[in-house]
Amino acid sequence: MRGPDAANSLIDINSATVSELKKHPGIGAALAANIVASGPYGSKAQQVTKNILDPGMYESLSRQLIAKQSNEIAANSASEKPPNQ
Repeated sequence: MRGPDAANSLIDINSATVSELKKHPGIGAALAANIVASGPYGSKAQQVTKNILDPGMYESLSRQLIAKQSNEIAANSASEKPPNQ
């Protein structure tokens, strides 16, 4: 989806409520509550690293999600480094 409607369909996982998250296909009540309780997120991909979404579910939902960051969230995310593999 492109244009103005595309921006309106994105869900900011750092500010959305459980009710707002539940309105989107693929996000039920339990998942919505878990997303809200586990935030804030430095990026939407942190839902996988925090074990909120499995990689397959993340792939199907990722185009609907964004993770806007306040300055505090951005600073905390920069200090979180993933382990070397």
